[in-house]
Amino acid sequence: MYYKKARHFFDVTNGLFDPSVLPDLIRAGYDRSMDEIRAENSIVSSVAPERKPKADFREMELDLNSSRVRLPKDMQLDFGGIAKGWIVDQAVTLLSHYSDACAVNAGGDMRFVGHSPIGLGWPVELEDPRDPSHSIARITVTNGGSGDFVGC
Repeated sequence: MYYKKARHFFDVTNGLFDPSVLPDLIRAGYDRSMDEIRAENSIVSSVAPERKPKADFREMELDLNSSRVRLPKDMQLDFGGIAKGWIVDQAVTLLSHYSDACAVNAGGDMRFVGHSPIGLGWPVELEDPRDPSHSIARITVTNGGSGDFVGC
């Protein structure tokens, strides 16, 4: 199921959603939770780690009839984006039965329903990855999840 969804999202985003980035995430230090990274004071530096060549995600072969997947050698996949999105959708669906307005944030994967209790949109600040005590931008997000940049 995840392989089929991943291929669909890869195709409709022209490769912006690419679950084959797992080796890059690990090299960048995202093999731990943000709490662990912060506790060790080892936020990823602005210098990108050396990126090794990797197989193109389009090389993954899906055989839906026999429920088989063939990955190119050394390809590792991270389905966290799909899983977290699904969890956020489930939480919002549950909460929306109890309220006309709700927001769910699962480590940056967010979804909003209804109008913010403080105005015409949900204010969202984007944390500076090098200094979590500072924001680098603020956007206003409307019902669902579309946003408008409102300042920096």
